[in-house]
Formats: sequence, C-alpha cells, structure tokens
Amino acid sequence: MWEPGAQGKITRWNQVDPSWPDAPIKLFGAGADSGTFRLLHRGDRRQGQVSRGDYTASRTTTCSCRACSATSTRSATSGFAYYAENQGKLKSVPVIEKSGKPGVKPSMETVLDGSYQPLARPIFIYVNAKSLERPEVKKFVEYYMTHGSKLAREVKYVPLPTRPTR
Repeated sequence: MWEPGAQGKITRWNQVDPSWPDAPIKLFGAGADSGTFRLLHRGDRRQGQVSRGDYTASRTTTCSCRACSATSTRSATSGFAYYAENQGKLKSVPVIEKSGKPGVKPSMETVLDGSYQPLARPIFIYVNAKSLERPEVKKFVEYYMTHGSKLAREVKYVPLPTRPTR
C-alpha cells in the first residue's frame, strides 16, 4: 500500500484486502525535513525509494498519528518511539516483503534482531579521535556509552548494541 508502485493505483482499502471496506485510503506521513522521510523516500542505495509520495505530509509524527487515529480509513508512517508510546491508540501493520515471507511487526525485539527491515535505521555517534583528548568530549562520550542504552529505552528508542561495533 505504501510502496512507490501503489501510488495512483491503490486508493481504496478493499484493494489492499478484499475483506476491508470499500473506502478511500487517506495517507499521512513525515515532512521532508525528517529522518523518517529521508528513509522512506531516499531508501537505501540497494533498493531505492521505498514509499509512495501521494500522502499528506505533517510537520510532526504527532500530527500524522493524530490524523490517523481519528478514523480507521487512515494510515500514517511514524518512528517506532512514537508508536511504542501510543500503542493503545494506534495499530501497527507488518512490513511484508515481496519474497512471500510472513510480515514483521515493529517491536524492540524485531528492530534489535534485524528482522524489521528495511524500515529500521541506525543513528550513530561519530567522534573525532583528536577531540577525545579534550576532557569534556571524553567525559560526554563516556557518559553516552555508559548511559545511552538506558536513556534510549526510556524514550522508546532502540538501544545501542551491548558491544561496540567497528
């Protein structure tokens, strides 16, 4: 329903699943200045754009999801953290690959184990090695590495792996 090829073709819910209502699909998503937008519209180099573009763009995920939760004939994209905070108001749908594998729903576990793809994106911290000589930078990085996973979980972000990767 969200793939680029669906644009202009999949416009009613019963086209997605014949048992669903014959009602127009209203789509909401991230505006062009968000990381979610960049993920969905630029995709990655291997697969290209992964989302259609004919939806109502919102400044914030909150706006998209409020619009979506107002009626069952709407769909919105959002970051996992917002969905995790609002599971009582929103329903997730599985990402289904064309390969015929069963769909994968977003959860802390599916993001961590890598099965929720291609719609997961890592957020990295990069530190110039020379900058680590500065005490305040070193202290910040040590704090980040010590407390980052706990703080990430508190805001429903997926935490860093337990072992640093190189």
